[in-house]
Amino acid sequence: MAHTPQQHSATTQRQRKAKALRIAKITVDAAMFILFLYLMGYQAGRGLMAHAILGITLFVLFAAHHLLNMRWFRMLGRGRYNTQRTLFVAIDALLCAAMVLMAVSSVLMSGSVFEAAPIRTTQFARDLHLASSAWGFLLMAIHLGLHTRGALSRMRAHARNTAFDYVQLLLMALIALAGVWCFADSGLLGDMLLLGTRRNHAAGVAVSFARYLCVVASVCIAVYGLFSISRMATSRRSGKQ
Repeated sequence: MAHTPQQHSATTQRQRKAKALRIAKITVDAAMFILFLYLMGYQAGRGLMAHAILGITLFVLFAAHHLLNMRWFRMLGRGRYNTQRTLFVAIDALLCAAMVLMAVSSVLMSGSVFEAAPIRTTQFARDLHLASSAWGFLLMAIHLGLHTRGALSRMRAHARNTAFDYVQLLLMALIALAGVWCFADSGLLGDMLLLGTRRNHAAGVAVSFARYLCVVASVCIAVYGLFSISRMATSRRSGKQ
């Protein structure tokens, strides 16, 4: 059935809008990701004003991310909830909660940045900001892992039964191990558990950025690995029945 010129024009406009929306989502997500990694490597006591401004920018990008994904919210009440979908929603809800706590703790710490701020900064506000930032970072990494596991699965499928298969597995294992070391070295666990420890900020921006990027990469690999193990276990149970 041939389309009329009006139908063809409407289809073209929808395609352009969809493409523009995809570009906007990718741009916002990439900017938010890079900014989050940079802020995680922030050197305490230096550039408080810049840190505050970049933090506000991060929250604006976070809000924009949700506005661009309103369709996801509209679909929450539809369809069935299997384990995977429940996990997606739970991680996203926890990430939103962590981001809200980051915003609240930032307001409570405003006295350290703005002289006219009526709020006096307390140690509790600092600890809350560190803890919510650490949890938010880890949840963001898990969220990214849930979205990238499909790409990792396709990458593994292309390499399977080739000379690059074991090389790829070795690279993933090395990245995962490096991420575990970077996570331990960063002191994130201490911040998450409110143990009063602080991350090592002596390294430069590039080294700090690479450290947190390595943690994110290792979490993505761990999420992919857990889903792969779960899928194989389900397949074996189905085969025995």
